[in-house]
Amino acid sequence: MAGTKKKRILLICLVCDPDESMESRVGWNRTLQAAQYLDTTVICKFAPSVLRMAGELAALPSSRWPTIYVLPFTKLIQWIWKIPGMWSIAYWQRQAFKLAQQLHNQDPSHVAHQVNLATYREPGFLWRMKVPFVCCRFQ
Repeated sequence: MAGTKKKRILLICLVCDPDESMESRVGWNRTLQAAQYLDTTVICKFAPSVLRMAGELAALPSSRWPTIYVLPFTKLIQWIWKIPGMWSIAYWQRQAFKLAQQLHNQDPSHVAHQVNLATYREPGFLWRMKVPFVCCRFQ
C-alpha cells in the first residue's frame, strides 16, 4: 500500500495490557491486530505495565505502533468504584469519549471500536460519533 494513507481507527480499551487479565489481553491484542492494517489510536486507563507495553512495541516496526493515550482513573472515579455497579466505568467512559471527540476533531477516524468492559447495557459512548461503531463483548 505504498503511497496510500491508512484508514484510521479509534479504540477505547479500559484495560489494555499484554500480561494481565483476559479482558486486558483482549484489549492489547485487538490493538496490535488493528495496528497491522490501520492507523490505530487507543484510549486506555493507566496500567502498571505501561513499560512492558512499550517494550513489546519496540519489537514491532515503528510503522505499526499504535498511538496510546492514557486516561487514568481520577480520585472521583476511584471513590465511585466503591459503589456497586458499573458507575465508575460509565464515568470513565464519558471522559474517554470526550477525549475521543477531541482526537476525532483533530484527525478524523474512519471507525470507532469499544473493545472491552462494555456490555449491551453499557456500550460506552463512541456510538455517538458520526463514524461506524463496533462494540465487542465475548461474554
